[in-house]
Amino acid sequence: MLLDEIKDLSKEKKARYVYEKFIAERALENLLNPHQLFENKESAYAVKLNNILLKNKNLKSEYEVLNWLTLDSNSKNTVFNIFFGDKDLTSTTSNLYRKNLKDLADITVIKSSDPQENLEISEFFRLLPLVGFMQTGFNNTKYNLMKVLDMSDFLSIMTQESKKFINALESNPETVMNEYMDSFITVNSSYNYTKNNFKDYLSKLKLEVVDEETKRVGVNTTARENIYEFNDSKWNNDKYKTVSKDNSDIAMVYSIPILGLKEDTLKVFGGQSALHYADSAGNISLPTDMLKKNDNMQDLTPDKFNSIKSLWERRIDEMKARLEQNLPIAFSTVGYGDPKLMPEELFVYLSKRLYEEFGYLNPGSLEFDSFNELVKSVEPITDEEIEIMMELEEDPFKCK
Repeated sequence: MLLDEIKDLSKEKKARYVYEKFIAERALENLLNPHQLFENKESAYAVKLNNILLKNKNLKSEYEVLNWLTLDSNSKNTVFNIFFGDKDLTSTTSNLYRKNLKDLADITVIKSSDPQENLEISEFFRLLPLVGFMQTGFNNTKYNLMKVLDMSDFLSIMTQESKKFINALESNPETVMNEYMDSFITVNSSYNYTKNNFKDYLSKLKLEVVDEETKRVGVNTTARENIYEFNDSKWNNDKYKTVSKDNSDIAMVYSIPILGLKEDTLKVFGGQSALHYADSAGNISLPTDMLKKNDNMQDLTPDKFNSIKSLWERRIDEMKARLEQNLPIAFSTVGYGDPKLMPEELFVYLSKRLYEEFGYLNPGSLEFDSFNELVKSVEPITDEEIEIMMELEEDPFKCK
């Protein structure tokens, strides 16, 4: 449990631990990960609904539908669902409930005098139509919410994905149908004890087999358009060059000592610097060392920091220019600079700028409070929310 994990930590480290946990769970929730949505005892979607209603007791009196939505779990408290209790639903009440939920999801409709709380409530209910479908599909069970949900987002997704499925089926029917059958059997198996609680629609089906995007090797898409990532933790020089060649339209952002940028240098530095010599005209250097690999500018004096920042800004401008021209870039998941070795001012500056401009979270950056302040301004979490999370996740059924 969380309290056991952090009981010996300082207040600052407790806050950082909870915040990093919050960010990770928010990402899984936005990806509609079924295990996060329905099996996380601390922050499953139904548990979060319960917490919102405990914290905002006025909502039930203002939105009738909330009187019928309650947290339900299996006998072992390992799966959590939203139970819809109105068994005498009419067209009138159905329309009322649907409007209630649309207003709850609308950020312009005030549910709380606290702007941040209002945003959190709106964001939560914005996902409800998709979570509702993940919970039961169209099956008529006690967890079915479909009659009171606006299905516009669901239909939009299905329209897009159906086209991909048809294209994939036409391109490789045997493979697609075999994988579909395997997935169908697994989800509906009598050994699947959660099949009545949620539908696991996560699939290994390659629905874009006819799309060029799926033919990329060595890079992965991110949530941001034209921004990719690559995990080079185990790459050698040949791997760097191969991936760069196979994705020649992508500018891969790589670390290299400043010494390596000099035209007359004969030194080979290894690691990401191999991308400096790859047969790709677009790769972009982002120096994080001075004279050798992994020196992290440790010996650089503070009076030189502004020169380094200016160099980084020029590189960032190159990246932005490519994106403005609809040309892709890629960042390493390994990161840029070692937070334990690089001067803190430089590491935090670089991490902030990459996050501000590209949404890239440099590994190790959350160790610094000054960086956390930036992230919190985008994905805010308050001290009060930290305390509530710590109190409620011991028992999601706890009432005040």
